[in-house]
Amino acid sequence: MIRIRHTPNYAGVHISGDYSDFDELYEAVHRITRSYEEDDGYGQPRRRILGLFNELRQAQLGNRGFEAVPNGFSARNDLWIPVEHTDNNVYLKFEALWPEVLFASFALNDFIIHYMDGARVHSWDPSAATVRKFQSAVASCLEETLSPNRYRQLWKYIDPHGLFAKTKYQNYLIQYIDRLNIHFLRLPPERRPENISIMAKRICELDSLYYDFRSDFIDLAEGLQVHVSELRYKENYPETIEW
Repeated sequence: MIRIRHTPNYAGVHISGDYSDFDELYEAVHRITRSYEEDDGYGQPRRRILGLFNELRQAQLGNRGFEAVPNGFSARNDLWIPVEHTDNNVYLKFEALWPEVLFASFALNDFIIHYMDGARVHSWDPSAATVRKFQSAVASCLEETLSPNRYRQLWKYIDPHGLFAKTKYQNYLIQYIDRLNIHFLRLPPERRPENISIMAKRICELDSLYYDFRSDFIDLAEGLQVHVSELRYKENYPETIEW
């Protein structure tokens, strides 16, 4: 089972699971996101999501972190389960910034909706269920991290049938997520929990701040005669993140 917990300084989350958990999720995300063609306006959101899950693949290769997770066995179980075992399982893990995880979780709704509508799959499709389990783990982490009131404010974004859950990330300017990531990292750790819900609002509601940002990027791209996807956000990430 995928486990998601906030990091000590609330910069983001630890995403952990055993090798099979990660493999199942990686394959499911790739299968779901392939349901859109590159020219449908979802090429950039797709690449952004896959960039996050490439960290998962790096963890599988042993390039990130590990943790020991109790597996539920105890000395008392030894009396009736006659098999040699350890008390812990080894989980792989990696870190991801809060705005990045929120964007992936919300944008995956678009891909799931398209996948379920366009593919010959049933409502119990395992790939869709696996991605939903990841979203559920994100929601559980939000519930554990935020105050009850702030968590309730996010329900309208999490609800798969709600207004803000309908497809909307077509032609989304993904450089905006870089802006949110960097802004979030600049906050003192003690202020980050209260700003997680604000990051979710910024990602989901596409307000004037987003559209002004998008317009500036489009104007710049036209002036330079390049595709907007070739531009990078002007500010840099910190060299070291105190997770």
